[in-house]
Amino acid sequence: MYNKSAKRPKLIMMYWLLSLPLLLISASIVLVYDFFCIITFENDFGRAQYSGIMLSICLLLTVITIFLPWLLRNQKIKQRMLALRWPITILMCCFVVFLMIDGPPVKNDYSEKDIIPDSTQVRESYDLLKPLIGDRETKIDVDRAKFVSYDFLANIHDHEAEVINAWDSIAEERKIIETLSGFDVVIGLNPQDGIRFDTPFIQFTSFLNIQSIYLAYAALNIRKGQTRKGFFYLNHLYSVARKGAVSTPILIHKILWISGVINKTIEGLYLIQSLDYADSQTRALIAEHFTPLTKDEISLEKAFIGEYLFGESYTQSIEPGSFLESFSTFGFDDEEVGWMKRALSTSVYYFAFQENRMSADKRYFVDSLIAWAKFSVSDINTMDNILKNYRRNPTLRNLAGWAFWVQQAPDFTKYVDRLLNVKVKSDLLTIHLRKSSGPPVDLKDYYTGKSYEVREANGLLSIAGADGLFDSDDDVILGKRRK
Repeated sequence: MYNKSAKRPKLIMMYWLLSLPLLLISASIVLVYDFFCIITFENDFGRAQYSGIMLSICLLLTVITIFLPWLLRNQKIKQRMLALRWPITILMCCFVVFLMIDGPPVKNDYSEKDIIPDSTQVRESYDLLKPLIGDRETKIDVDRAKFVSYDFLANIHDHEAEVINAWDSIAEERKIIETLSGFDVVIGLNPQDGIRFDTPFIQFTSFLNIQSIYLAYAALNIRKGQTRKGFFYLNHLYSVARKGAVSTPILIHKILWISGVINKTIEGLYLIQSLDYADSQTRALIAEHFTPLTKDEISLEKAFIGEYLFGESYTQSIEPGSFLESFSTFGFDDEEVGWMKRALSTSVYYFAFQENRMSADKRYFVDSLIAWAKFSVSDINTMDNILKNYRRNPTLRNLAGWAFWVQQAPDFTKYVDRLLNVKVKSDLLTIHLRKSSGPPVDLKDYYTGKSYEVREANGLLSIAGADGLFDSDDDVILGKRRK
């Protein structure tokens, strides 16, 4: 005779062996979700926070359904709740499998060919730039702030020997810059390294030191009545910087070319044209050779794709056992990695991270930024909304990948603001110079699309920034207050 009661303990044991691990896995995933969504990224509530709360409630109900029957004395209610054990276990199995299934690979994905031209000048320009931005970082030793200060340039004739000595000391670097000025492509990137997370960033200290010598040498020649000679060499350096800004696929390099070299050149030229020995020819030559930055030069389309490729490279390098080490924001890398941390990292990696889904999410995010950049770089509010929407709307699957990308993504708003600031300064310089030399120009305000409304006071040129209000924090100002 078949004995049902004899088989019951085996079924109960099988149930617990299956349901408890699944319950622990589900609980771990929900807790990770809550940690990332509710605590870390947003102060205000959005889809991420509500999703975390709902998952927590579902987990709590699951725990109650599994454990509460063993505490009940009412046999009728107890039997009904026990009958839900297997359906809940199956649902948990489906839930875990659902979380683990990765999506298909991204079709027609970006590659380095999309942003690095197929030209021998890529390698040649890197080899030439290397002494200026890499290996000999400390070779050019000059007091940069002194060489571009008002007192130094206004009394440049008193510092002629110092300027000439500095100019002669960079003879080799000047030859490199003159050669690079004839290139169409200037990229400070070794094509053999490619765009990888461990690609070394170029350093600009020496290049900025060289630039300060170029400015001082230009001022010295202007003071001596040799205006064209003064700008001949400076124009080489400025041309290299502008080509570097257009060519580079790396965001931080673009920022350094524009907000570093180009910005300081514009500021230096504005100072030089205001000095007593600067005449109308000086202003006319500056307006002729140092024209405003173009939309292509400040475009971030290549840089956005470059950031995507950086992220892809880093994602592919992640090992399951060290996955949580990537989240330095949360302090996971503060201590030596032990077996418990490796086990936790491995669990999160396999149950809450899907590489293909992460690539697809990043691709959608980057494509949204590129579409925005093509439409209007000055509309920073729209870009802010793109960033906030991504942070507030995680997907249930690839939760850890979403959190990882939110943490690693650069502050694009800050970078765009710096680029636009320099673009506007280049416009202000041209507008100012054309008033006294050459036909006036009607450049359009990059923020409003209307003619610039320029305020001039105390040797400074300024416009209202994105908010349209003067005397606010986002005003763009060309020039420096003199002590």
